Amino acid sequence: MTPLVIISIVIAAIALGISIRFGRRHLRALSEAEKRIDTMSTRMHEVLGFAEDAFSDERLKNALQALARSYIDTKSKGGFLLNLVEHELDTCVQLTIDAAKDHAEVEQTYLATYARDLIKTAKGGDEVVTTSFVQTHAFWDSPWVAEYVKENEAAVQRGVNVTRIFIFFNDEALQDSIKQMNYQVGKGITVKTVLTTELEPDLSRDLFLLKGHIAAEYILTPDREHLRKLELWTSPPKLNEMTDIINRLVDKSRIYP
Repeated sequence: MTPLVIISIVIAAIALGISIRFGRRHLRALSEAEKRIDTMSTRMHEVLGFAEDAFSDERLKNALQALARSYIDTKSKGGFLLNLVEHELDTCVQLTIDAAKDHAEVEQTYLATYARDLIKTAKGGDEVVTTSFVQTHAFWDSPWVAEYVKENEAAVQRGVNVTRIFIFFNDEALQDSIKQMNYQVGKGITVKTVLTTELEPDLSRDLFLLKGHIAAEYILTPDREHLRKLELWTSPPKLNEMTDIINRLVDKSRIYP
């Protein structure tokens, strides 16, 4: 083999090596480009899907547009207001997710508003049954509760049948609550009473039932003087469960006076 041939083979081998190396780099580049395109395609589908959902409802579209603009501006400034916005945003998202599953939890901050709104949803001919297991004077004498009782009275006036079952530990607590019960009877509310000693353990609770529509439970503080949280349900199975509980309470309680 002549030197010229050897040199030609070496040059060809070098050229082939360079071509292979370049080809591998090119293939890697192509593969990375394909991955980026796939990622962009996935994101595009997500964006288009989100836009389709958001723009399907005018109120939702306007709210999300305002939220996006304001949130970005607030985030750029940081500070306490951003913390407040992020907390409320998380609360809104969680509430919406839960509501889609026919359930929601309301924080103490909003209890007064939602308690009034619950009774406002009742229409003429509806039946509302609630229980009161809170400490009577600590709860019913508080300022915001007076507005709640007014909403109860307004419901009665528009033809809603409102029944409230007061649950007491003993007869002394019942006697201490006579003034409040008389007041509610005077507003057209049907009042009933029962002692905890007459009830199964699962019945001593603060409940709300708008029959056929919505059920709720007020979670109390350990001393039973305040409401800590509100849970709401609208699914048929849960409504049936809460209706059974309420019916047991109605059967075991007595009309006052």
